Amino acid sequence: VTNFKIHGVKSNKIEKFIFSICIPIFGLIVTILSDMAANTDTKKVKNDTNTQKSKIEKSKEFLTYIQSSVVDNLSLEDYEKTREIILSMQTLPLKKQCEICQITIWSKNIEISHISAVSLMRIKTYFEKFFVHMETYMDLSKIENIERYINGLNNYLECKIVYGSLKEKYVNKIISLLEELLEKNSNCEERYYHMLINRCLQAQKYNEAKKYAKILLDKYEINEERCNEILKVYYESKDEESLKKMINELKVMPKLTNESKNIVEFWERERM
Repeated sequence: VTNFKIHGVKSNKIEKFIFSICIPIFGLIVTILSDMAANTDTKKVKNDTNTQKSKIEKSKEFLTYIQSSVVDNLSLEDYEKTREIILSMQTLPLKKQCEICQITIWSKNIEISHISAVSLMRIKTYFEKFFVHMETYMDLSKIENIERYINGLNNYLECKIVYGSLKEKYVNKIISLLEELLEKNSNCEERYYHMLINRCLQAQKYNEAKKYAKILLDKYEINEERCNEILKVYYESKDEESLKKMINELKVMPKLTNESKNIVEFWERERM
């Protein structure tokens, strides 16, 4: 192309002819290569998504296997294997560690029970120190710090190792922080709305739960997952009229999961 006298192409018929052929061909090649690159990127994204889903499923299977192994070992009174699992489980999520320890703490073997109790106390101490650190050293007027505190509180409550008035204190604390977060950042992740709704239900604050359920529906279009979330709110708050309306919303949605179909069928039978 560099040998063409581009500026004089109008006065040279051969150059003009060759130039008119090359441009469309070059454009076609660029288009084909661009499409190939786009398809490659699309395939890569799909493969990455599938790989991530596969990892999550394998992780769930692995955690279920460990829990089943612990139950089996205790049934067989194989305390040595149970002890090995407890001592090597610190790489697992804290919630899963707590689930295993809450099984093994009732073991007939005193050593196993003791190790489990110590492990639960270690996790509890970790969370308590985290909360003191957040309240003492972190600026809780910043959104990122509020989110960090909320996630810590939620993980602690999910571990189910705090009870009574202390549990009630933390549930009310997380509700207060979630309300503050939603007020400061209305564009926060949707999961914080779900978290707030569920914690309000846990505290039996049904009016607040319905309030945030309405905000959720106003902010996001209705789908099966959100519909089931709101159904739980109306069911626990005994709001029969709103419950019926939401059942009708769920009923007309396409491609319902078996779980949702069962919910609809159950309430249809209840009406008869």
